Amino acid sequence: MFKNGDSPWNKNKSGLSNHKQPKKSAFTKGYTPWNKGTEVSWNTAKTSTTYERMESNEYDLVVKPRMNGILLTTPDCEGNSRPMCILRPKKTPTVDLKTEIKINSFDGMSILDNEKLIAMMNSAIHLHAIKPEPCGPPSFAYYNIQKWGVCWKFQVCCERCQFITPMYKLYKTIPSEKPGPDPAAANVGFALGIQETAIGDTRAQQLLSNMNCQPPSRSSMQRTSNKVSDK
Repeated sequence: MFKNGDSPWNKNKSGLSNHKQPKKSAFTKGYTPWNKGTEVSWNTAKTSTTYERMESNEYDLVVKPRMNGILLTTPDCEGNSRPMCILRPKKTPTVDLKTEIKINSFDGMSILDNEKLIAMMNSAIHLHAIKPEPCGPPSFAYYNIQKWGVCWKFQVCCERCQFITPMYKLYKTIPSEKPGPDPAAANVGFALGIQETAIGDTRAQQLLSNMNCQPPSRSSMQRTSNKVSDK
């Protein structure tokens, strides 16, 4: 503390202040900023994220379970997992028909009885030859095609004279005591084979599709399977 007669050390000294000296990078009076008068634009565009669910077959190829069998991962070709939002796959659309529909196209392979096919050809040629209006050699084409499980019913016509044959069953039947048409032998054997193996209806449909054969509907397969199980 000051004593009587002591003089302060900065007596008569000017220019000293208790405030700190400003930094060299601080703004000083009269300084003009380099960006004065320029407008700053900010990118306000929002990036939209789209999500798309994969089909079941694509999902099984991309998504793999981890070692614990619970968590899922999406490994690349080198086996390294990549960050990805995994969505459950799309539900595979299934067509459950009450009855077999009439189809206009008859592409691919078909399950036909050879004897029934020859009998249809002979009958169609004979009926076309004995009709009143002469036509010459017939030019047959499919007129009406009905699917009956894995079997078929055909009705053909002549493209020259529009002659139409009756409906032919190109499958053999099994006598049944129940009311209604007799079941096709191929349908009963197909349902019995599915029950005796662990393939199931869905795999059986895929098997026929891979063979380029039009598979039966699930409802008809289920009905035939129920009839076979009752016997």
